[in-house]
Amino acid sequence: MLLRGTARLETVDGIVPEYAAAAERYFGREQGQAWMDELRTRTSKMVRIAITPDWVGLLDFQTRFPSAISS
Repeated sequence: MLLRGTARLETVDGIVPEYAAAAERYFGREQGQAWMDELRTRTSKMVRIAITPDWVGLLDFQTRFPSAISS
């Protein structure tokens, strides 16, 4: 995925909720929670990057190839 637009940085106290949810999905509930507990000892703030897209492009190499590559 390619994005063009305006990026906004937001400092968050503690762990960004989206990060915690992604860790749990990736590691599983128990290991994800253990990772979050460890991470809390290492950092007190995180930064969330929010992008308001002006343009979005997708390169899907299974169904759509970039123009420089012919199928």
